[in-house]
Amino acid sequence: MTNRLSIVLLLACAPAACTKPNPALCCTDAANCASLGISTDHMCTDGLVCIANSCVAETCSSNTDCNAQLPFCASTGLCEAACETNAECPGFGGSDDAICSNGSCVQCVMNSDCAAPTPVCDANVCVQCATNADCSAAAPICAANNMCANCGSDGDCASNVCGANGSCVDPADIVYLDPGGTDGGSCTSAAPCRTIAYAATQTNQTRQFLSLTMGTYNESSFNITSTTTAATSIEIHGHGAGLVSTADGPAYDIAIGVTIRDLSMSGGGHVLSLDGTSETYDLQNVTISNGGGGLITNGTVTAKNLTIFDVAPAIFVQSGSFSGDRIVAHDVSLGIELGGVDQASVQITNALVYNVTQGPGFDVENATGTVASSTVANTGDPGNPGGLAFNCKTPLTVRSSILWTPGFATSRPVVSGCNVATSIAGPTTLTGVTNADPMFVNAAMGDFHIQAGSPAIDQVNTGPADDFEGDARPQGMRYDIGADEFKP
Repeated sequence: MTNRLSIVLLLACAPAACTKPNPALCCTDAANCASLGISTDHMCTDGLVCIANSCVAETCSSNTDCNAQLPFCASTGLCEAACETNAECPGFGGSDDAICSNGSCVQCVMNSDCAAPTPVCDANVCVQCATNADCSAAAPICAANNMCANCGSDGDCASNVCGANGSCVDPADIVYLDPGGTDGGSCTSAAPCRTIAYAATQTNQTRQFLSLTMGTYNESSFNITSTTTAATSIEIHGHGAGLVSTADGPAYDIAIGVTIRDLSMSGGGHVLSLDGTSETYDLQNVTISNGGGGLITNGTVTAKNLTIFDVAPAIFVQSGSFSGDRIVAHDVSLGIELGGVDQASVQITNALVYNVTQGPGFDVENATGTVASSTVANTGDPGNPGGLAFNCKTPLTVRSSILWTPGFATSRPVVSGCNVATSIAGPTTLTGVTNADPMFVNAAMGDFHIQAGSPAIDQVNTGPADDFEGDARPQGMRYDIGADEFKP
């Protein structure tokens, strides 16, 4: 006859708090009882045996006759520590594990043991994915939680293009380029073309992506318009490639909507012109250099991680809107011009503008908006009356920024016509703004990080999520003034 015993285990207590032994304990003989500090009255009777100091059935007919230490009722009629067949699973206490593998009950041993939405067996557990190969192009990355996730970069995709929606773009929708390619055919991955001028003619409403193999492309110029392509917008994925132009006039002119990622562009009378007044443009991780001018914009432009040098001006926002974050412009004869053709609307954060040899860092002809958490330094020849940090003909707002031109005579203003608040400006005194030295690490060498003890540290209550090089803000109790957030 099989006996069962339900035992409630009491919590162990500290010796000083116990007044009697735990009554749920059992012992096997007098010596074992003595070692546990309990009497021989705790030895099991009535067909029960003491296993791991708990009374269990001497024989079993099912797993419920066993305990957690010996959870499986084997074919011998005895409780065992290891399972022998799937029929013994899940074991005493129950679970979802129904397959016996190497003496333990597990959820799976092969993919066929699993089903959607977790069709992959990984370490005896059914999951959505174990490697990227288990995921689809719509969510191609197997994340640390074994769930398929969106791609985060082009390198996550076999096609080498990650779309804005986080899915890998089908190779059939991509025009491929290589510096050693040939302009002909349809520019496939196996037979890429060489120039963007030709590649643009192979785009259409469904084939809107250009993918460049890393390298240098000597392409004098291109002009992409609605007559060049049937696509209303295109995406250029540069993968760190460089375009080098020898054109006397504008090098790269785009009149339809475009996204440009991870690309360097240089040369030409003006390096890059975004001309569509009603178009949308997005620049990500783009470098522009060594041209008669840098970037000319119209339409609606968003730029993040944009670096410009050796041009004049760095940026000319002719009309439309310009939203920029992490904009670095240096060693230019003219800085950033806002407005001119029509009124422009601007929102700029984390701009670092320095070593502007002639004109002001920002020349605001006709613009509304805000420049915040930015640093403008070493602008203009001290003898050049136009060489201010900010010259505003319309009252742009400048907030939480450092405007520092130590080469100016102390009688010269550093700002003209702008609304400046919670900023550091000088060395010339500006009404309502501190002119304390911001304590750059080495302005002469182009290092405009701030040092410990800078009056810019922990001065404002709000700011962007990171600084001009991606360091998180704030690092202290409050946000720092300027493009750099000091890291202790």
